Amino acid sequence: MIYNTIAKQADAAWKCSWDKFFCEKTSLFYDYLTSADLLERHVHLPKPEEIAADRPNRTSWNSGMEDSSINAGIMMEGVVNRFAVTGEEAMRDCAARIFKGMVNCATVHGVHGFIARSISPFDCRSVYRESSRDQYTHYVQGLFKFYNSPLSGEKERKTIRGILSWICDFMTAHVKEESDWSFPALDMQKPCSVCKVWKRNSWADARLPMFYAAAWSVTGRKEYYEKFREYAHEAADITLRMPPVTIEGFLQYQIQCSLELIRDVAVGDDVLREKCARSMRMIAELGVFYAWETRHHEKKTDFSILFSDWRKAESFYGKEPYRIPLFRPEMKDAFEKLRNSFQTAIVQFMAPGWRFSEFQKILLFSRMREIDFENCNNSGVLYPACAFWKGRACGMIAQKEADEPFPTE
Repeated sequence: MIYNTIAKQADAAWKCSWDKFFCEKTSLFYDYLTSADLLERHVHLPKPEEIAADRPNRTSWNSGMEDSSINAGIMMEGVVNRFAVTGEEAMRDCAARIFKGMVNCATVHGVHGFIARSISPFDCRSVYRESSRDQYTHYVQGLFKFYNSPLSGEKERKTIRGILSWICDFMTAHVKEESDWSFPALDMQKPCSVCKVWKRNSWADARLPMFYAAAWSVTGRKEYYEKFREYAHEAADITLRMPPVTIEGFLQYQIQCSLELIRDVAVGDDVLREKCARSMRMIAELGVFYAWETRHHEKKTDFSILFSDWRKAESFYGKEPYRIPLFRPEMKDAFEKLRNSFQTAIVQFMAPGWRFSEFQKILLFSRMREIDFENCNNSGVLYPACAFWKGRACGMIAQKEADEPFPTE
């Protein structure tokens, strides 16, 4: 069903995110549904023995439990923003449930500083052995937002101080020139390139100082401050030299998360704060272009399409142990169109001093108006839910326009 206001549409996306993708057993959001999941949620996910055998691959790509830490961080900020706008007491429970899953991803495997992508709901213990800088980025941002919100208490903040300290100690111990500036897999083996957090490129290098910035901010420990200072200015300079190409929407979002946290923490360093602000406005400009491109090349998309079981994939990409089962194009399109259409607005909402133009608002609202969010079957639906509350929290979407009925044709 498509509702007649932006606010009701956002509520439908929010409800779908929780009803279809959140698993109470693990307190995590998973990636997509198959036809089998209509009878019992998440039954398509890898079994513990498949995870132990690196099936479908070491990183869990396209398995359905690839991005739970990303999803947790994004939804945690959504909860914090929604509470800031509405003061709903129900958001305390939402935050607590997400936080439980985030803590599990940091502790269930027993390696301090390793953040698992997800956890198998079959034994609530099994995890894939490789993570990624993208998982850490949204994970750290979500913890940091929760820590600094009235939704967390001292018990939760103590846990967050511990987890962020573990992450930074893990990075300090392993991210070095001889490791190609990468953190290792859970088994301490060399990972693939998605675990490289320094000297990668202009859209990745702000991740490492972001982690230290968060840990220093919540613990006050000198060693994290010194590491933050070691990397922060260079990372900001590298980001400002980003080549004039269209960076994919999910990367834009992750860059903004890193720069925002660094800027917020760098109190007293006006030079660094201004570098970050300039970079964030540059990313927001990319978001303007990307929002238009997303609509300009639009084709009819079935957002209700159910994904296929990865075990039955007919085509693959890459080689063992990173062989990725591929979905049919229309399945991938359904996820990417949902995600890309709304994270471009989020990156603009994040930019300091940014004016969200009427044209951008038209693009966002027109997209929001045309999707039946109740029938979305991939986790891209988290993005419109969170984009709406980010826009409300930063004042870019007014309550009046959110509640205004759509015009009749």
